[in-house]
Amino acid sequence: MAEYFSTTRWDGTVDLSWYNGTDTEFTLTTPAQLAGAAALVNSNTTDFAGKTIRLGPDISLLRYEEPGKPGEPSQPTQPEKPTTPDTPATGDSSNVTALWVVLAVAGVGIIVLVVLLATKRKNKKD
Repeated sequence: MAEYFSTTRWDGTVDLSWYNGTDTEFTLTTPAQLAGAAALVNSNTTDFAGKTIRLGPDISLLRYEEPGKPGEPSQPTQPEKPTTPDTPATGDSSNVTALWVVLAVAGVGIIVLVVLLATKRKNKKD
């Protein structure tokens, strides 16, 4: 049975041992190897033209741990809600409703103007 999830967590190390300038295909299987690929790309010293890099099974990049619980990933935290009244909350549509009303009125006004001008033009020809 194939392993679908990596059991190796990233400890922040960078592994460059997998890379050499002669091979054209590489398969990365650890977080450290993926970090090594990023380091090589960011250094602008390695030319990857004509080379293929494949990712092996899912690579876990979790490296942060809760204090007192080694080996367990920390839970993501929720961002704090804005405390000032001048900072709109996400999803606040109080001003958007007014904007839609203004746009609708302007749209109807433009349609009425076009119809009136077309009618006036038609009446001049007759």
